[in-house]
Amino acid sequence: MAAAAVTRDAVWMERHGLCCAGPSAARALALAEELEHLAGVQLAVLSAHAKVRD
Repeated sequence: MAAAAVTRDAVWMERHGLCCAGPSAARALALAEELEHLAGVQLAVLSAHAKVRD
C-alpha cells in the first residue's frame, strides 16, 4: 500500500477499504466521498446488467 500511495491520492485495499490523502483533511474526505459514490454507481450498473442478462 505504501508504494501505491506514493504516486496516488487514494488506494483501495482489499478487505480493508479506502485510504485517501490530500493537502488537507477536507480534501481527503471529499475524495473519499466521491470515490465511495462512484463505487456505488458502478455496483448499481453491474447489478442492473446482471438482472438484464438473467
